[in-house]
Amino acid sequence: MSEQSEAVFSPDAPKACDVERVARYEALLNEAGQVLSAYEAALERFAAVQEKVAELNAYYGSKAWWADFEASEAGLLPAGMPCGVLSEDSVWDLLSRNRDLIEETRTRFALPAEPAPEEAE
Repeated sequence: MSEQSEAVFSPDAPKACDVERVARYEALLNEAGQVLSAYEAALERFAAVQEKVAELNAYYGSKAWWADFEASEAGLLPAGMPCGVLSEDSVWDLLSRNRDLIEETRTRFALPAEPAPEEAE
């Protein structure tokens, strides 16, 4: 135990506690925990969808994509069938957003590693 910990937990330590401070930090702990859990889940989903994004990227502009695009232009797709994938802007924008998010993650979090919290002795 560190000297600071010993001082806080000594028999001579004050018996009162700042309830508002403890409540504030408890709220911070809970909020941060919820955000971290949501971020972990989002990262898992983002990682999982990368294979699908790569497949979409391979399709976009391929011979198959051009054949499907031309078939759509000729009215050969069923009426009302969603075909946003045949819109050059939709696919390009999605691929760009994906690339931008990966780059932002790299640059935003390229910080030196912080030391691990000290272990209790």
